[in-house]
Amino acid sequence: MQSARLSFFAIVFSIAVMSNASANQAINSTEILLSAMSPFEDMIEFALAGSDSGVSKAVAEADRLAANIKSVLPNPIASRFDALMAVLHNAAADKDHHKLASSAVDIFRNLLIGPTIDDCNHSSLPG
Repeated sequence: MQSARLSFFAIVFSIAVMSNASANQAINSTEILLSAMSPFEDMIEFALAGSDSGVSKAVAEADRLAANIKSVLPNPIASRFDALMAVLHNAAADKDHHKLASSAVDIFRNLLIGPTIDDCNHSSLPG
């Protein structure tokens, strides 16, 4: 009986430790995504104001954070992020401020909302 009780407590403790680790990972992922939103928010403002230097700085900051962003996203969502970033880079290179602001909004929205179950069930997500 004592052995069964110890086994039960060992199982409960293991589940608690795994749940805590999972919760910490979710919190870390959320923090990464929330902190990554800032350059896209700035980019929208700079693009609408027509500030090429501001856009360049915001794009550079977004590029710097891209690897961390993708590391916390499921593969299909990370692929969509890459596709959206490519559109954003093209708009920045073309100095198409409207398209740049629109692309930054799309990325910002995707980071804010995060992946849905439907997103994770599809292998091709164009954007």
